[in-house]
Amino acid sequence: MSKIIPILLIVVGLASLGLGLPDFGGDVGIPMTFSGIIGILSGIGFWKIQSK
Repeated sequence: MSKIIPILLIVVGLASLGLGLPDFGGDVGIPMTFSGIIGILSGIGFWKIQSK
């Protein structure tokens, strides 16, 4: 059950990154891209903490 949270963080981060990259020059694309990267990295970190 606790593995669902990092998986959701990674999936939502990938979706945000995928939606933000085509509009990177716009005023919404840059924060969306950065938030996608942050979501992916926090999901990976949370996954590593739980696997120990």
